[in-house]
Amino acid sequence: MSIAQSDLPVPDRWSELARNVGHSTRGGDTVVLGCALLAKACDRRIDPFVVKLGVTERGYHMRGIGDHVLAPARNHYGFDLGSESANPTNGSTWLKPRTLHDIVTREKESFAFLLEVLGEVDRLDEEQALYAFAAWLRERFAVALKNQPIVIAETEADLAQIVSAAESFVLENPERGGRGQALTAAALSMIWSDVRTGKINDPSRHWPGDVHVFQAAEKVPLVAIEVKQREVTEGEVWAFIRRCANKGIRNVMYVGLKSDQQALQGLDASHVARELNCVFTWIWGVEELVFHAFAWSPRGVEVNVRTLARGMVKRMVEVGLPVSTQKRWAELTRSSFFEK
Repeated sequence: MSIAQSDLPVPDRWSELARNVGHSTRGGDTVVLGCALLAKACDRRIDPFVVKLGVTERGYHMRGIGDHVLAPARNHYGFDLGSESANPTNGSTWLKPRTLHDIVTREKESFAFLLEVLGEVDRLDEEQALYAFAAWLRERFAVALKNQPIVIAETEADLAQIVSAAESFVLENPERGGRGQALTAAALSMIWSDVRTGKINDPSRHWPGDVHVFQAAEKVPLVAIEVKQREVTEGEVWAFIRRCANKGIRNVMYVGLKSDQQALQGLDASHVARELNCVFTWIWGVEELVFHAFAWSPRGVEVNVRTLARGMVKRMVEVGLPVSTQKRWAELTRSSFFEK
């Protein structure tokens, strides 16, 4: 860390490699590279392609480095790790195969590049790896600085305008469902005080659903909400309700945000109540989501317009959407903002 935060020169080659790996759509690639460089800086004998102990004599414990070194260091020093998870390397993608060469992914080009870079890591000695790791850290500090969230000061939007802005924002670019998930969490926060969400499709999520409402000291969510920006089927919705019921969650909501989602005739609250003793709410479309939130909120319309405009930024950060997306929201809602 002292080298990364000093004026000492670091290898341009490794700054470039770290930057390019960071452009992968899989945040885990950045974590894997950081773990490999740190492990190599400690012991040149490790094999960066073998990330579990016991597979070969050169294997190393990547999860230990990711979860117990880099993740706490990220929280303390403020660099970007490519993942907000407390357990960034605890995934079957990395830990199930015997070696990284055994991984099959749809993103073949970027993954092939990661493997190529790890091949270069394997040729480093401890000192070279230390300076390469310092270059990686500097790049991740730069990413963190660039990704500081905006702060919305005021919005000129009224009720109709913010509903229209929300619909345009969600439908123009779903960003893997992240925009809809952020909007759902922000809208429901106008009703409930403890609404929680996290990264898109977070594999470490304990409860079924993308967004959860908690109450007081209860450990089980009061409400579980699934958000989809693609066509969903009746079977998918029933399966989600059953998962919630099996976890003791009796208030279940499904938010379908695809503009041409077909009606699901076999789903109604009475049927769900008789079948599973659950309260079921189906929200269909962005307008219905936002108008329901305004209708159920205990606050006035003008307050809620400002609350939604500002609260969306917090939720976008939690979901993992970039600053450019936050600025697009500010643009659509005619909001003034500043950068931290």
